[in-house]
Amino acid sequence: MTTANRVVLYLQDETNLAALPGSIPPLTHLNLSSFHFGYDSNKQPYIHLNNIDPGQSTVWPAMQQAQKAGCKVLAMLGGAGGAYGQLFSNYSAFYGLLKQTLQTYNLDGVDLDIEESVTLADVQKLIKDLRKDFPNGSISAAPVAMARLTAPCSRGATLARSLGALRPSARQSASTPSTIRPTPATSSASSARKTR
Repeated sequence: MTTANRVVLYLQDETNLAALPGSIPPLTHLNLSSFHFGYDSNKQPYIHLNNIDPGQSTVWPAMQQAQKAGCKVLAMLGGAGGAYGQLFSNYSAFYGLLKQTLQTYNLDGVDLDIEESVTLADVQKLIKDLRKDFPNGSISAAPVAMARLTAPCSRGATLARSLGALRPSARQSASTPSTIRPTPATSSASSARKTR
């Protein structure tokens, strides 16, 4: 794992990177938000980028431009609109759609933005499957920092422990809760992140 600084931007379905402010150092990761799951009127499962089919989005040329400039582009999964309840309700169908989307659009990984209650076992399964199917892919998460420090049952603390437990050299604490629960924003930085 590299120790180089990362500059990460959350981008909600933009099509023109020229409109972005310049960053010093240069942007290293772009988390394209946000991907969700659901069922269409024929009860067929789908994956959407915001409210449209990813194939109908005009964002892809800009994402390729970012990748050519050395930036990793990740699919941000979840957010305030949820995604994980649907994902885990029909995991084989929805994970298959996520995997296909990552491959079709040559995305470099997934940012897990869990803002709903899910089981730790489900999140661990998702992470393990992503690592198996995309061994060179990036997996990131942005738990609320204050929640990690003050609320051991919070989403941030539990997810951080879960990610650590999946490292070969780490062990999960016996006191780790079995459910990841959302916590309210505790700082202006976390509030800004939620307004995508």
